[in-house]
Amino acid sequence: MKRLKTFFFLLCCLPFAACDKEEPSVLPQKDILSLDEAAEQIGLPGQQFAFDLIHKIAQNAEQENILLSPYSILSTLNMAYNGANGSTKDAMAKVLKQRNLSLSQLNSGYKVIREYLSKQRSGIRFQAANGAFWDNNKVEPFEEFLDRLAINYDAEANQLDFSQPAAVETINDWVKSKTEDKIYQIIENIPLEESLFLVNAPYFQGEWWKPFPRATIEEAHFFPQGQDEPLEVPFMWQDDRHFFYEGEDFTAVDLPFADTSAFTMTMLMPREEQTLLDFIGAFNAEDLQKLYDEQLRLDRVLLRMPLFELSYKINLRDVLSELGMEKAFSNTDANFSQLSSTSSNIHLTRVKHQTYLNINDAGADGTQSAPVPPTDGSNLPTVLSFERPFLILLRDKKTNAIVFIGQIAQP
Repeated sequence: MKRLKTFFFLLCCLPFAACDKEEPSVLPQKDILSLDEAAEQIGLPGQQFAFDLIHKIAQNAEQENILLSPYSILSTLNMAYNGANGSTKDAMAKVLKQRNLSLSQLNSGYKVIREYLSKQRSGIRFQAANGAFWDNNKVEPFEEFLDRLAINYDAEANQLDFSQPAAVETINDWVKSKTEDKIYQIIENIPLEESLFLVNAPYFQGEWWKPFPRATIEEAHFFPQGQDEPLEVPFMWQDDRHFFYEGEDFTAVDLPFADTSAFTMTMLMPREEQTLLDFIGAFNAEDLQKLYDEQLRLDRVLLRMPLFELSYKINLRDVLSELGMEKAFSNTDANFSQLSSTSSNIHLTRVKHQTYLNINDAGADGTQSAPVPPTDGSNLPTVLSFERPFLILLRDKKTNAIVFIGQIAQP
């Protein structure tokens, strides 16, 4: 069967300089969210964070492919948020869309979402490993901080000596093992000022509920924005019943994976007169929920979509700073006093994000023939051809979590 595979990684680094110790102020873990509450109060706001983030990046990369994992980014930044305090914490909460949640509500909500997403499902494999790596010669994290990460994020604690070359190898090997060898080197060295790494390494592999027959693959035109000449790229097509929307504003289709109760991939293509950048800037989480709740309808569709493979890397420091998190990166203004007693100079230095996505036609039945559309004019399907730049989202229906969001400018 056709498989879609995604591999994600995000890295936050928290360097610091020593100062006098102070006692931590830890919020009690007594406000516990249910899965439905977490989907409403964490999953839905997280969707808006995803749109804010990709729109900010796309403003300087309109002609490029972009692939982000909002779930991965939020997981890692939420671990860092557990160590934040004062105006740094307030700024992070605003950017991450979490101002209405206590720390215990946020942590318990992510715990139930993580546990739900990690359940075994037919034809789907999803796991998201979290880890903390630090040098005790540079920073001594509070036990309460590490306990919160372990309990709510299942984060593995790893104490290393960053002055030894083996520390880099240990971190890279950990990421490699968690991403099925797809990401084998995330850091080349550890600068002297960096003392702690928070890492999230998700892995997703899924089979389509309705596979695309291999025999349908053919070269066809894709029309990149702002280019006179089209690209010749492999397309596949399928004549079947799908949830789709075709309006004057945009076209969308929602494709479920093998377990139809869980993950789906949504593709959204704006009208020809509108750029994808303008569409992303105008589209928000409320529009997405309206699409799912009101606009999608199930009917016969002749769907044409390109095959593509993406590998994407970015340091999100500048983007997150522009969205309002600049204090977290300041070596003078950042306040991470809930992370360690060495509080005067702990700050984020980089937010390194790396993703991989492969959509192809690898099938269990390579000799399967293509369906033949009717030619007598009766019961003709709606034709949806994703031959211009479009947006993709892989989300979980129950939790509203967006595992990834991407801009396909040139497949």
